Amino acid sequence: MAGIISGVFTIVWVLCAVRLVWTPLDVVTLFAALVAASFLISIIPVMLLRRYLSPTWAGLLSLGFVYGGEWWFRAAAPHTDVFLWKGTFFGWFLISLSIVGLGWALRFVWVRKAVMVSGVIGWAFFLQTISPEERGVGDGPNVLVVSVDTLRADHVGAWTNTERHTPVIDELARTGARFSSAYAPIAVTGPSHAAMFTGAGPWRTEMLLNGLSLPPKFPLVSEQLLSSGYRTGAFVSAYVLEETLGFGRGFEVYDDDFGSVRGWSRTGPGRIQAMVQRHFSPQHVVERKADATVEQALAWLNEPSDAPFFAWVHLFDPHGPYVPPPPFDSLHYAGDPRGEQHESMEQVTGVADYLLPSLEGIRDVDWVLAQYAGEVSFVDQQIGRLMEMLAERGLTENTLVVVVGDHGESLGENQVWFNHGGDLDASALHVPLLMRWPEAIEGGQIVDSPVGVVDVAPTILGLLSLSPPDLDGVDLSVALRGGTVDRGPVRALCYDRSINQVERAEGLIDKPTHLLARSWGPTGWFQIGTHPTRGAIQFGTGDREELQSLVEVLGSIGVGVHERADVRTEDTILRLKALGYTE
Repeated sequence: MAGIISGVFTIVWVLCAVRLVWTPLDVVTLFAALVAASFLISIIPVMLLRRYLSPTWAGLLSLGFVYGGEWWFRAAAPHTDVFLWKGTFFGWFLISLSIVGLGWALRFVWVRKAVMVSGVIGWAFFLQTISPEERGVGDGPNVLVVSVDTLRADHVGAWTNTERHTPVIDELARTGARFSSAYAPIAVTGPSHAAMFTGAGPWRTEMLLNGLSLPPKFPLVSEQLLSSGYRTGAFVSAYVLEETLGFGRGFEVYDDDFGSVRGWSRTGPGRIQAMVQRHFSPQHVVERKADATVEQALAWLNEPSDAPFFAWVHLFDPHGPYVPPPPFDSLHYAGDPRGEQHESMEQVTGVADYLLPSLEGIRDVDWVLAQYAGEVSFVDQQIGRLMEMLAERGLTENTLVVVVGDHGESLGENQVWFNHGGDLDASALHVPLLMRWPEAIEGGQIVDSPVGVVDVAPTILGLLSLSPPDLDGVDLSVALRGGTVDRGPVRALCYDRSINQVERAEGLIDKPTHLLARSWGPTGWFQIGTHPTRGAIQFGTGDREELQSLVEVLGSIGVGVHERADVRTEDTILRLKALGYTE
């Protein structure tokens, strides 16, 4: 009985507080898993307590133990603030006292009725606090943003004028506006997406690493669209963008659940299982394939509604390890990559540990490059499913579609193999960016001047005639309507994570050092840095004013980066390492 009651309480909380797209089968499966887990957990305390207490008291105390423990673990989500007393003896004492007090009070009929009434009022208040606020229905266009992780611009046909087997993105670029020189502000997923949706660069948010939460003082474009009457939904494919890091603000639905039982990872038993399993299998539920993410997005997009939607779909597949599904695994390569005739992998050095299992026995580097290209082609196909849905529902003309890479990937440039984040090479920062809205943006436009991923949020708001933030990003909507925009230089930042980690451990630094900064402008690019061998001397050409501005950017990076990095849990570190992030 304790297991059933605990399961009911927990599933009500999950359905109300966890913003996923639910089906009846999801609910039934999760409830069965919760009841089974609660039953197993309650067996030992019930058997012990029944030796000294009546069955009623034993059941009540067991319920307190099971549900209290479940609440304890589920509420202490990573990267979120928790009550200070939580995790102390005082916290357990309060939970136990509440259960004992309830058991004693239920002996009296009038108290029993009062408890029932209070419970109904309490649940009503709880549901009200987590329900979306009342607001009007927006009248703007739909907005669909597809961010593709680790996507190089030169692996999309429209950016190279070659056959890259990306027909969907190529068609979107042909019928919309293509930005030929778009650059990420940093080659790290979380910080780049934070810049994408806030207009604030990583030098401002102090997000140089994954696993750091997005400061609340930087509002997301989703928050502004939600208040403008949009229904909002996000569907992400990697742990580094989970809701608890702050990316879920402004979204009514935030689908970041990668487990086989939806919602299980948010419960106490689910979190315990994940933490234990991750010690033995680091890749446990840290990402999901594009088709699974798109499936959830389509389920939400097809829900009937009078309000326009703002949907963000994040696809992670081009990130290593490169394991495209058939037929994309053989689309760009024929033959045996393990054959004795191949020797090209001998030049490959410095491969991250998490990639080694996928490369075991491979002798031809062209096969690895083909697998990356296969991942890009697979993602292109999945974007096609979203475009088909828009066409079938007659939404193509009145939907602003944005496709953007969050950063690129080094595939051997400067002897950096299958990695990103540690340099400012174009391979890691030059990304595709396009916007298509047939009713408002003339098709076939090509914007050649440098722009940034940080411009995405301001431009979306500008196209919708809403006020964009005055931060680092620039509203490019005027350029898309035939005007001109003085964008100014586009900036990017990185630092040497390995050196930083060593010097932190030795107590030599209290804030990130060995920083690099690069700027792209109408006359070219240049780079400066504090790294003694890689960036201390200026490279390229640029005006003195922008040079001084970059110096100020590097100097502004403070101890806040390390202070926030130090509060990450062991479980968080394990998950980051599973995705190849060492700092």
